[in-house]
Amino acid sequence: MNADLKLFVAALIVFLPVIAFAQCIGTTRLDANFALGNNDICEGGVVSVQNTTDEVDHENVIYVWDWGDGGVDTIFGQANASHVYTFPDTDACSVEGGFEIVEVRLDAILPDCPQFNHFVVKPVFVFYSPVAEFEAEEAFICLPELTTNFKNNTCAPDSGAVYTWNFNDIASGSDNFSDEFEPSHTFSGPGVYNVSLTVESSCGVNTSFQEVVVQESPTANATLPNVSTFCAPTSINLTNTSSDADEYRWSVSPSDGVNFFPGTDATTENAQLVFQETGLFEIQLEAINECAIDTFTFS
Repeated sequence: MNADLKLFVAALIVFLPVIAFAQCIGTTRLDANFALGNNDICEGGVVSVQNTTDEVDHENVIYVWDWGDGGVDTIFGQANASHVYTFPDTDACSVEGGFEIVEVRLDAILPDCPQFNHFVVKPVFVFYSPVAEFEAEEAFICLPELTTNFKNNTCAPDSGAVYTWNFNDIASGSDNFSDEFEPSHTFSGPGVYNVSLTVESSCGVNTSFQEVVVQESPTANATLPNVSTFCAPTSINLTNTSSDADEYRWSVSPSDGVNFFPGTDATTENAQLVFQETGLFEIQLEAINECAIDTFTFS
């Protein structure tokens, strides 16, 4: 090997280590840090962060923001950042307490000097909008009862949430509304009431509805043609004048030789009977709803 070549190789051996570590001058690592503009937000809201990392005279620092919800941002150079937290498949009823805790991690990285890298993690609380839910202990009330209690099943992470009940019972006056957590209400009379519960918290408003039915017991009644004696065979139209019934049941005793006219049967509201034989018959009508059964009899 000639003298010039030996000198060139020796120079490489001496200076290569110096070139390789020239970018990692010093012994102080980066001090990754950031300040949260707010660490409790509503779902769908924005969290802002201020990058306060001490770069300790290092250059070309890369910052990786891991937002804790699957989102990652990489920023070259020290800069502030922000992120929107959305969880479309989750609501206040599907997570305990109605909120999520996510961890925001900031990595400060020197690609050529990993021994100086540093990271920091801080929590963010993401609160969901309230979900109004309730149920009436008795959604179907039979007179003379008029009162029912309401169970509040709302999911609201905000302890300061406001509850407004509307019983849709105008005749009850000032009792038509309540701000109690679980109220009771005495309805003013029979009817169908579309009760609502509205929940308002710092993260939103939500309303739920449920029907409450106050039902009277049925009253069975019917009329026959103004004739009490017929010649067999004959048919008789029965006019049902019952009230507050959901279904009906006709019967004839004795039943031999008696049929319902085609197109009607024992459950038809206004039935038609065909008598094939002579005799004395008793016709009975039952008027039925969820509260009671009432009976009316012709004889």
